This record gives sequence, C-alpha cells and structure tokens, in this order.
Amino acid sequence: MPRQKRFLIPNVPVHLVQRGRSRRNVFHRDADFTVYKAALLKAIEKTGCLLHAYVLMDNHVHLLITPPKEDALIRFMKVVGVRYVPFYHQVYGTSGSIWEGRYKSSLILNMNYFFSVMRYIEMNPVRAGMVDFPMQYRWSSYAGNVGLVDDELLSSHTLFDSLGASKQICFEEYKRLFGSVTDHVYADVIRSALRGSNNLGEEV
Repeated sequence: MPRQKRFLIPNVPVHLVQRGRSRRNVFHRDADFTVYKAALLKAIEKTGCLLHAYVLMDNHVHLLITPPKEDALIRFMKVVGVRYVPFYHQVYGTSGSIWEGRYKSSLILNMNYFFSVMRYIEMNPVRAGMVDFPMQYRWSSYAGNVGLVDDELLSSHTLFDSLGASKQICFEEYKRLFGSVTDHVYADVIRSALRGSNNLGEEV
C-alpha cells in the first residue's frame, strides 16, 4: 500500500516527533546530542526551514519547524538523517534504520496552539522526571527561548516577536507563559494530534 502523502503548507509551523526503533535510545552520550544538533544546523542552512523549539530526549526528538516550501520539511529531515545515522552506525556498530518508521507530524493551523506546543516540547524532560525545571535540561531550546544562551539553531516566529517591544521583553514574557493552565488543557490534544498525524486547529 503506498504511503499517504504528507499534507504540508509553506510557512505554517509543524510539530513533529521522531522516535527510536522499538523506543530504543538514539542518543547515549553528549557527543551524540552534539552531532545531532550539528545535523540540525546543516539542515536549516540547506533548506531554509526555521526552527522555533526542540528537545532531544534519549529515544526521540521533538521539533517545531516552519518550512518555507512544501517539500522543505521532507528535505530537512533527510539532511538530518544522512548526517546523523551513518555517524551512529559507525560509533555503535549497528546497521539499518535507527528510527521507528516515518516521523509523525502535526500542522499548527490555529495559532492559539503555537506557544502551547513550544512549552509542550520544552517541558518534555520535566514530564519525564529527568529534571525539575526545563532550564536544567541541556538538550532543548528552552535556554535559547528565554535568553539564557544564544542558540544558533533557533529562529523566532512572528508570534514570539509580538510578545514584547524588545527581544529581552519577549524572553521574559515567554518565560512567564510556563505553568499556564492551558499547558494541561492542550497536552492531551497535542499528543493525540501527533499520534494520528492530525492537524491542530483543523475544523472537522
């Protein structure tokens, strides 16, 4: 049976998750995370996609990306895979796909979900019990999105820029959004959309 074509719209943010095969770890040490981040940077340079948020967990990744063209996201993930998978095989003596099928994705058609998805991504390590606060986890976009570090992977969305008159105000306002009750309301909706590769905010 042929694969169903992904429904993508240029300049509309996409939340995607890619998991290790059989939920196995795809990152084992700091060097693995570092190489994957370098692959993300190369993919950004080659495709023009804008990365707004990310988290690299031991056995999966979450990304929030705005692609400039319909095929840009597919090319983005191919660039990442071509750079990371051979590295992984060489280091760990494995072969074949390290990922569990195709990545799952969800278009954000209603911008009311945008910040909830950002927080959902960056709160992953907290929900997993790995840290108490998102700033304690090294392999996510949180520190960059609150202005603690200059993260070269990140591009701010116009919604993020609208949080304040200066970058510093945007950082502070975004930080204040954490702990919002909408995080709990939207979490199940976000998970459900990803599981079915459905779109957030799509009228049915």
